[in-house]
Amino acid sequence: MNNNDLEKLISRLPAVPGVLGKHEYFNPAILIPLVKMSDGFHFLFEVRAENIPQGGEVCFPGGRFNASSDSSLEDTALRETSEELGLSADRIKILGCTDTYISAHLVAVNGFIGILDIVSIDELRPDPMEVQRVFTIPVEYFRNHPAETYHAELCASPYSNEGELLFPAAELGLPERYCQPWGTRNYKIYVYRTDPVIWGITARFIEEIVSMLKA
Repeated sequence: MNNNDLEKLISRLPAVPGVLGKHEYFNPAILIPLVKMSDGFHFLFEVRAENIPQGGEVCFPGGRFNASSDSSLEDTALRETSEELGLSADRIKILGCTDTYISAHLVAVNGFIGILDIVSIDELRPDPMEVQRVFTIPVEYFRNHPAETYHAELCASPYSNEGELLFPAAELGLPERYCQPWGTRNYKIYVYRTDPVIWGITARFIEEIVSMLKA
């Protein structure tokens, strides 16, 4: 490396640190919808249709970035919410974004908070291919009922579930410990005992927002 290379390196360092390797993760954008009701603001949730991944579970609207229609992740959140709820994008007001959440399974979730311009959820026309039903819960409920926390374990394995060798540690001359599963780590799972239960990434975003309100 010479001085020119050094100058090039310096010029390409990020002004604001990001997440190294984030482009290798699944990077969905979600909207955390707020609806103003007679008793204050509610979170709006979806129950996922049974025929899609994580069917029957509670989530916020959102999905994968589409380069042909989205100019930003905010556009993704707006488009997905509009499609899933049957609500035109001009009736969704984005208030801002949250920090990106990197899950234990290497999903980088980009959250946006927005207000839906509706009086009742009866105005929505959810897409039955993606959404089984929608419901709301007052934000105050979550302020008064903290999430329960549990843990699960993950570890790195040089083998697939079918026994295929994925990482040739022995061939590379690495220590024996990398020839078998290693690096077991606990990760936290948030749960709200609502009906239906809200847990995982959805609960993690709720917990973050409620923490901001309490700070």
